[in-house]
Amino acid sequence: MCNGPTDPGVGEDYLSPALRAEVDQLKASVAAQPTDAETIAERARILADWIDAYALAGNEVGLTGPNVRLQATLPPTGAGRGGRSIGWSGNSRCTTSRDRSAH
Repeated sequence: MCNGPTDPGVGEDYLSPALRAEVDQLKASVAAQPTDAETIAERARILADWIDAYALAGNEVGLTGPNVRLQATLPPTGAGRGGRSIGWSGNSRCTTSRDRSAH
């Protein structure tokens, strides 16, 4: 579920400069190459940090945050790698759309 963000305030960014740089790089990487078994762990870590920051700014994330954090902590292995990578792309797109409206 993609709910719109609360207003963080004019000119304010809910991400630290370092995390903003990682998020911007993540967006570019996802646009250039689909998430796969080799990229899911690092991308999930950045996405989980991004979702945490979004939630700490007072925005609703539902169950997305814990699920992404789980993938970042315990990346998929074996036959399950491909399917979870595909599902991850939806979370990435949803968070990107939230970020556009909050940043």
